[in-house]
Amino acid sequence: MELENENPKIEWVQRLKKSYLKFIFREKLTEQNAIIAIQKWKKAFASKPEEKITIIWDCS
Repeated sequence: MELENENPKIEWVQRLKKSYLKFIFREKLTEQNAIIAIQKWKKAFASKPEEKITIIWDCS
């Protein structure tokens, strides 16, 4: 379940027939947020083990 105020928010994005893993940072990244993000990152990479994954960092 995605939370509206999730920091960072992590989602798959499709552009030009390629998948990107997008991290959206909305505020200060706390240690707890980082731990959660790393767990999600590992899960996302494990879901596509044979693919090279390009990461988008949105810090706006």
